[in-house]
Amino acid sequence: MSKFKKGNFVTGYQEQRNFQEKQAKLREKNAIQDDSVVVVEKSNMAKFTVKTISAIIRIAALVVLLALAAVGVICLIYPSTRLLFFSIFDGTIGQLQGLLGL
Repeated sequence: MSKFKKGNFVTGYQEQRNFQEKQAKLREKNAIQDDSVVVVEKSNMAKFTVKTISAIIRIAALVVLLALAAVGVICLIYPSTRLLFFSIFDGTIGQLQGLLGL
């Protein structure tokens, strides 16, 4: 009788199907063959911290990459910045050759 009070059978079916799909993925991940076993994955602080730090590093790398790409495009478009960029680039290459002894 409680299912009739909830009113919507579709959401209940979808939740049950999502749960079964998640359990199938967890069983495959943990190499469990028995379908009657329910896998409960508990989050721990170390796993959460590692995932958070890796997400922050990925976002920071993306921001730096986009900023460098924007600078590169600006250097290619405007002649005055292009000349300055090439002079700085030549100086950097010269310093690297001096450091490496080439």
